[in-house]
Amino acid sequence: MPTQVLPTPEEFTNFTTRVVRLGFRGFLFNRPTLRPKEGESSAKFPRTPTAKKGRELGFFFRSKDPENQYVVFIWTTWLIREQRARDQDAGWVLIVGNGKRLYVTEIRRTKYFLERVLEKSGIAQTRVIGRQRCPLCKNLMEIKWGRALGQRYWTCQNVDEHPDHLPQHESWDVALSDEQRAIVERIRRRRRQRRKRLRKEGKSPQPARLRRRTWEERTRG
Repeated sequence: MPTQVLPTPEEFTNFTTRVVRLGFRGFLFNRPTLRPKEGESSAKFPRTPTAKKGRELGFFFRSKDPENQYVVFIWTTWLIREQRARDQDAGWVLIVGNGKRLYVTEIRRTKYFLERVLEKSGIAQTRVIGRQRCPLCKNLMEIKWGRALGQRYWTCQNVDEHPDHLPQHESWDVALSDEQRAIVERIRRRRRQRRKRLRKEGKSPQPARLRRRTWEERTRG
């Protein structure tokens, strides 16, 4: 199990500056009741998986395209009044749309926690900004889950508007920069190496992930 390393106030201040420069806006919330700032309706913000005490600072990003309702959320575990991270928790980056969590990634609080949050937040932001339009009907494509664990892709199911009456698909990574593609490939390569090692040891490649409750299950209970 990796060693937990919590960020310092100075590190979190630097993180906040960088994430705001990316275009994210901060808001305060309590778990499970969210109380966003700046007049935002609490109904727009997804509940977190577990109830926690204290007001936490989170961030969100919305595309400037009024048709694109996908939103990126960042849960930081940072308590504003106490000026520290929660003792037991994890960071999260989400893409939310149409009232559903379309993409969720958990980030363990180890040595490079805030750097990983920035990386994954920037990648999620690029996916939302670069949300694909169908080449046939020009409607915004939706995020679809693939058959493999964690696999996603862009799809348009408006087959009645397609000349061939077939759905259109696009790569999940299509909008990413070369640098972001390298980061994503590095993460996937590590996962493949880990799965290969576990198989050689006669273990299931995904025991922890399959045993852990999903975000939706945690939210419900």
